[in-house]
Amino acid sequence: MASTSATGKVSLVTTGVITQSFALGDQTAVPNGKAEKSFASGTGSGKINASAEFNPTPAFGATTTIDLTAPVVGYFDNTITFATIRFLYIVNKSLTADVEIGGAMIVNINNGVALSLFTLGPGGDFYGICSADGFTAGALTIENTHGSDAADVDVEVKGEE
Repeated sequence: MASTSATGKVSLVTTGVITQSFALGDQTAVPNGKAEKSFASGTGSGKINASAEFNPTPAFGATTTIDLTAPVVGYFDNTITFATIRFLYIVNKSLTADVEIGGAMIVNINNGVALSLFTLGPGGDFYGICSADGFTAGALTIENTHGSDAADVDVEVKGEE
């Protein structure tokens, strides 16, 4: 799968445990743990025309895959297929479960540099923002690696079809 190089400002912030480092040079902490989510409507640099939310709840040892290149149901029950991702937010709402995040989408956010997985502990979150050019859409995997309970994860995606 081809990856897109981000030429705009890229902001990444996590409050969970990261077991791999990112290769992005221009990283910015998000003030007060809140990501800027204001985008113009439409297509082109800095704009979005597609939004979706997911709430995977993988059991211990199970993996959920969200393929953002396949048709998914958007906010308004419309079917969308992402081409470019400008905003990706993942939060582990679990009280006991660690989740490993991986897949092609994470490699694309890491400017094409291989990144096997990173771990978000209970309450951890991850923002991947590139409002200008965005990232090429790909599959996102979420695996429950610790705890006997099902994980509770929220994923928010904004981008272009």
